[in-house]
Amino acid sequence: MALFLRLLLIPYPGFPGDTDVSAQYARVTSQEGLFAVSTIPTSALCPPALVYQNYLIGLLGRGKFQKTQGESLMESSVFERICVRIIPVGHDLLMGLALLLVLACYVSPRTGQWAAAIYLFNPGTLVNSSLWNYDAVPSFYILLAVCFLGIAVSDHRYTFWMLAWGTAALAFCFKLQAGMLLPVVGVITLLTWKPGAIVRSAIVFLAVVVLIYMPFLIGEQWTYLKEVFMDSFQAYSVTSANAYNLWGLWFQMPTNHQIAGITLESVGRMLYLASMAWLMWQVWKQKVAQATSADAIRRVAIVSAFGCLAPFMVLTRMHERYIAPAVALCILAGMLDRRLRPLLWGVSITYGLNLLAILIHAWLPSDLTASRGEIHFSFIIVRFFCSLLNVGLFAWLALRLPGLLSGAQSHVHLPANPLRRQPAPVIASC
Repeated sequence: MALFLRLLLIPYPGFPGDTDVSAQYARVTSQEGLFAVSTIPTSALCPPALVYQNYLIGLLGRGKFQKTQGESLMESSVFERICVRIIPVGHDLLMGLALLLVLACYVSPRTGQWAAAIYLFNPGTLVNSSLWNYDAVPSFYILLAVCFLGIAVSDHRYTFWMLAWGTAALAFCFKLQAGMLLPVVGVITLLTWKPGAIVRSAIVFLAVVVLIYMPFLIGEQWTYLKEVFMDSFQAYSVTSANAYNLWGLWFQMPTNHQIAGITLESVGRMLYLASMAWLMWQVWKQKVAQATSADAIRRVAIVSAFGCLAPFMVLTRMHERYIAPAVALCILAGMLDRRLRPLLWGVSITYGLNLLAILIHAWLPSDLTASRGEIHFSFIIVRFFCSLLNVGLFAWLALRLPGLLSGAQSHVHLPANPLRRQPAPVIASC
């Protein structure tokens, strides 16, 4: 049913801006070569892994893709929209499958089914992959990295540390915002105090990143690399680009607006650093890296959910979709620990409302929204209360971290690690 709903939606224009840009990447790279991506004005938003993905899409549909017309952005055809969106749709389904399998192993099959359904039938995830953008792709690899990290903490085998860092690197190469997970993965790896795991993890991460960036390094595409690593973080110089977060509580303002001599962007950065410092202190204090048995994945899921929520909630320049990786992590954490069910439902609801509101606003005729003040006002009311709920949930999670991460205070009992071989039962002889 989840696939059927997405297949019904993908031919429609949806949110044309992002889809047309992705189709433009596929068109230009397949017809003019990989390095031609640097000629597209929005190339800063297209890291190499995404370039390769769109390049392959363009090659597979070369005969039916439109011919490029200079740098002008062309409206995508139905065939182009299907080609561009089918990969995010597939990763959406893989996300649901990952939640199903992990929770079926650690909790129960029914819990896994509920988690997959909550994710797959969320209006936000539904329209994001089938009408919008490719956020499901890096979000899937972030979820995999968190699951591998939780297994590695309890299992102690180097293979899982390497898998965690490899998938985190892959997510980073698809979208730089996926770097929000790296502080969490890095600190937990360092706090194991295992040189073998630390060295192997670093080698795997660097190898994946260098390998994916290698063609652009060899081709000396320095302008493109500068745009990806620097200019992409300077886009959308406003406090909130339609995100329901701390800055969504008030009207949109420029990031260089000052309060007491401090820019709003600096305020956001200070709040983010403070949030991460609090998180890392709790990771060290509660010995998350030394967790045993299945409780490791619960703790790692909670820490990762907080780490992915923090930048969305307090930093400026955030888009409505930048919370996408945290949605699946909140579902995972909420299913592993019942005390986090308010976070699970709250984030899922506000994410769905956020994307639906932006999509509806984009679909409404501009003259209607301009002339009908009550329509515009209703969007403001939804944004305010959803932002308030999101910020409240984030603050609540921050205050609850010590109790949630403390093994001594945990009342959540999970079965042993299903991936670890259990000793055979001893049968007494008669």
